[in-house]
Amino acid sequence: MKMSFVHTHGTAWYSGAIRWASKGEYNHSLVAFALDDGSKVYFESYWKEDSVTKKTGWRGPIDWERLEEWLEEDSRHRLVEQELPYGDVALTAAFQYCKDMVPLITYPKRQLFHNLKSMMFGSGIAIAKITPAMWTCSEGVGRVWAHVDAKAALKYLNLGNMLFDMIAPSGAKFGLKEAVDQFISDERVWRTVVGNESGEEKEEES
Repeated sequence: MKMSFVHTHGTAWYSGAIRWASKGEYNHSLVAFALDDGSKVYFESYWKEDSVTKKTGWRGPIDWERLEEWLEEDSRHRLVEQELPYGDVALTAAFQYCKDMVPLITYPKRQLFHNLKSMMFGSGIAIAKITPAMWTCSEGVGRVWAHVDAKAALKYLNLGNMLFDMIAPSGAKFGLKEAVDQFISDERVWRTVVGNESGEEKEEES
């Protein structure tokens, strides 16, 4: 199994509003899993009511083909995918966590509005979450990351100075994509592949 964080750039007016407020290139984030049987699915927290569950918020697993169809709808639609380097045990736990959260999590529309206002005017968090069982899209991805690797999530998302509630898909201040980019970059520096005397490859800590 492989897990990746996916960030999308859409053309809807609210997509543009999120990018404008967060000063980022992407306006939506989701978690994708490439399963051992060759299929690929994703989970996301979305503000619109799901046709199957009849609720907003966390939903999935959704077949990857739905995302491919979205890409084909408009040539301006695009996405970027970040594969995270975790092992099967952690990823199996992450996948189960995503499934377990589906019936529990709704979408905090009012929180999103105040987050955007806060980003635009630098006023800090403007409204508290009504209930912990509410995730914006990027908050959901951040919480899945923390479930897999709390130490990395806390470090790279800078949660010592912010809350999960304020994470944006991308952007200079609260950007999830930028945090994961830095994590992946650091991991590649830390694990350097070198050739030993026998001609085989091994990993060493730098």
